[in-house]
Amino acid sequence: MSIYQFNEGSITVAEGLADRTMHVLAPKPGAMDFTLLISHDELEPDEDMNGFVKRQLAELARQVSKYEEEPWQPVSLGDARLKIDGLLLILRYKQQGKFVFHRQAVFPIPDKKHLLTFTASLPVPFTAAHMQQFADVLRSYVPRG
Repeated sequence: MSIYQFNEGSITVAEGLADRTMHVLAPKPGAMDFTLLISHDELEPDEDMNGFVKRQLAELARQVSKYEEEPWQPVSLGDARLKIDGLLLILRYKQQGKFVFHRQAVFPIPDKKHLLTFTASLPVPFTAAHMQQFADVLRSYVPRG
């Protein structure tokens, strides 16, 4: 048995369940324009973060049309003292006839078997203000103690 914690509390669950948590924060009228998705992912055996990202992006590219990605960039999560370094992905693709624009930041979780991913999505290209909002979200991260 293990304890699974979430914002509102915790539960005891049998071993063998993997955390595939997704938190979706949708914009309210007049607020931040993008939808923010926070997800947990598990690495496959002998897979590193780069291998995971390549695998996930290849799968996405097969499912959508007009897929484009910019070169990956380094990005940090939280205060610089935390030293949580990850990858920033900038993607664009067409899904159900409409373009989707993503800024996605992927970070290793301390156990090195899991990743924490932050994805901001918009139906239009990101403006400088959107990019700053996403950077502010990442910088605001504080690990649960």
